[in-house]
Amino acid sequence: MNRKLFTVWGLLFTVLVAQNLVAQVPDSAKQHATPLVSILIPLYLDSAFTDAKYKYGSNVPPYLVNGLEFYNGVKIAAEELQSEGLHVRIEVTDTKGAKFNADQWKKSIEGQAAIVICSPQSAMELKTIADKLKPSGIPLLSMLPNDAGINGYPNFMIINPTLQTHCTQLYKMLQRNHSIDNLVLLTPKGSAETRLKGYVKAAAKNSPSVPLKWKEYSLPDSFSAAYLAPLLDSMQDNILIVPTLQTNIAQKLVNVLSGMKDTYRCTVVGMPTWETIALSKPEFKGVDVYYGTPFLTTSGNTELYEAFARKFKAMTNALPGDMASRGYEITLRYVRLLVAYGPDFMQHINDAQFKIFNDFYFEPVGVNIINQKDYLENERIYFIKKTDGQIRNVIAP
Repeated sequence: MNRKLFTVWGLLFTVLVAQNLVAQVPDSAKQHATPLVSILIPLYLDSAFTDAKYKYGSNVPPYLVNGLEFYNGVKIAAEELQSEGLHVRIEVTDTKGAKFNADQWKKSIEGQAAIVICSPQSAMELKTIADKLKPSGIPLLSMLPNDAGINGYPNFMIINPTLQTHCTQLYKMLQRNHSIDNLVLLTPKGSAETRLKGYVKAAAKNSPSVPLKWKEYSLPDSFSAAYLAPLLDSMQDNILIVPTLQTNIAQKLVNVLSGMKDTYRCTVVGMPTWETIALSKPEFKGVDVYYGTPFLTTSGNTELYEAFARKFKAMTNALPGDMASRGYEITLRYVRLLVAYGPDFMQHINDAQFKIFNDFYFEPVGVNIINQKDYLENERIYFIKKTDGQIRNVIAP
């Protein structure tokens, strides 16, 4: 495929695909190309095309979906920025392109890029990008948590919090909303589960408020209603805190509790991966389920989301998924902020005047004795309560 170059008044939007690593911007366009926003997305376009011909007919393989959705969200945001008359240049780079090279990419944006937005596929991909940018201190916004242990980069912003932060906010939510209920910390087997339980217990230990009182049990692989019944109270609301990312365990637990719903009122509090469970199925009926997410697409701005969805459908003949709305929101919000404040962008990163759907608030992580930060992490998490597959409540951060 050839490079596609979209030039509009005040906005240069460059899509880098196939054999092209860096767009060659005409000198006339560069006069209006400040600031530069570099957006990194794993699009896999080289693997999807042979001699400029799409290989999959009318189908889109699953491995392409997230990147393409994020890209289309970015594209709609770019069009809106252009319609507002903002002078900005956005370059989108396919990190899975055959000739993508992180060193060459870094060299191409050096001295130009005001911010970098990335939606990496893995923690190691994020670390590669961060390692290239850290010496220059270019502000980097990441859609992935900092699971690679990146540090010493105070302009590195994590939008999607780590599981430790999630567990801390989960504990605070329980303190505010369920302190008088029958609390049960129920941990399945596994090293990841042990680590997650440790995060929850650390949040309890570090809380300045009166600690929650809970009963703590393991959850065996072959648990049944007979195992769970003695842990529950028929006269109280039962809140089961289950630190696991494994949705199969979550599904089995909710299914077993559904069979006990006539005797026990149960709410299961889980992890972010539980968002994907189809709780509308009959076997999950009657059990409340909480999970946390930093992204609640229509939060406080339903009309804007509906307008975005119409634009997305007109462009793709499909409804937007989560990654589409995230590409749209992050690009629109933080490019507007960049244009408004320029070199002072980082001092205004928590300003709310350009909020789209969600509240994001970045807090420093790893502050040392000379006030240096390792990175910044968004600590705003929404807790979604679903019953029978329907959202019944949203606890805002």
